[in-house]
Amino acid sequence: MTKASAYKHFAVIILVALISVSGIALPYPILAPIFMDEVATDFNRFLNIPAELLFAVALAIYPLGILVGSSFIGALSDLFGRRSTLTVTLFFAALGYCFTAWAVMIEHYPLFILARFLTGLCEGNVSVCRALALDLDPHIEKTRAMSLLNATFYTGYLVGPLAGGYLMDFGNDAAFWVAAVATLFALAVVHFLLGESTQPKEKASLVLLRSKIITHNSFRLLKERPIRRVFIIYLLLAMGINSLYEYYPLWLVTDFAASSMQIGIATAVLTLFMIISSAFAVTYWKHRLGLATGAMIAMFGLTASLFSYGLYDYSSLLWIGFPITGCFIALVNGMMPVYFSERFGEFGQGRIMGLLTSTFCLANVVMALLGGIIALLSPLYSIFFGAVLILFSMFLFKFQPKNS
Repeated sequence: MTKASAYKHFAVIILVALISVSGIALPYPILAPIFMDEVATDFNRFLNIPAELLFAVALAIYPLGILVGSSFIGALSDLFGRRSTLTVTLFFAALGYCFTAWAVMIEHYPLFILARFLTGLCEGNVSVCRALALDLDPHIEKTRAMSLLNATFYTGYLVGPLAGGYLMDFGNDAAFWVAAVATLFALAVVHFLLGESTQPKEKASLVLLRSKIITHNSFRLLKERPIRRVFIIYLLLAMGINSLYEYYPLWLVTDFAASSMQIGIATAVLTLFMIISSAFAVTYWKHRLGLATGAMIAMFGLTASLFSYGLYDYSSLLWIGFPITGCFIALVNGMMPVYFSERFGEFGQGRIMGLLTSTFCLANVVMALLGGIIALLSPLYSIFFGAVLILFSMFLFKFQPKNS
């Protein structure tokens, strides 16, 4: 691969990642207002279960799907090729969004949960995008490629919630239909513009596929002791980050009576600073401090930022708290995938990125459920609990054995 073709591939990866993540993020400003609506329906009071717990399950089921999917999708892309794997998963993700929109339209909570799981299962292909970006080294240096890809992810989380807030005026289901269309467009881009970055090692068949899902599952990497240690560190870190992602919308609703549009604006501010930091600060931060030291300092800064949330009103949170938090999240997310890649790349970049994605989603599931229980007291307590986990992760990272 030439340098010119590497940049062409990277441009396609960036476009696909932007479209895909924007589709994922579209519903974010919608779910909390739906479940906290004072008007009870079969959807937000299913079986007379408290709305907070229904909301927690709705949050958990999507990353549970990503957890399952990313545990083998990245590894399968090592075997069957990145392009073909991405194409198939995008098709079924679009189908999942259609079922989700239909479930919202008919106010059928169980179907909504099933559809969200299916969509999440296929959105585990984010590990394929990361592996595609890492395949471009040495034409595009890993840290630079990962930081730009992360900036694209954050841009999707900036565009998606803003669009979701506006689409709420057209009905609760509108955002999911738009997400389906966006995912189909991403599928078309992959099919017609993206070439293979690796040579497929196997010819796909259903029998072989089932076998490889079992034998090449990313979680099988945990039999390696050094990977187990870093897995625990990253799991705690991801749980802390997800405590913010999952419960700041609920916190904004309960403590500040925020509307869907205000949640979208808050999300835009948070992600805007994540984009800026990821695009312009991560590579400099890594070269100045190194991966390990840079990650540890970023973890400490993120912890302090989350602990400060009880001091803000909505305005100061929007213009002080969220910008600081966004910068530190970008630094942490920019350091850790490269740290994994450089230490354990010999196991296959697809499998390693799949493990990272699976771990993050496992953390998402755990925090959605655990945070839902804590949120019965206050959603802010869920965020504080996440800060404690990040602090603990930082200490484990600092004092991990040198030979691990």
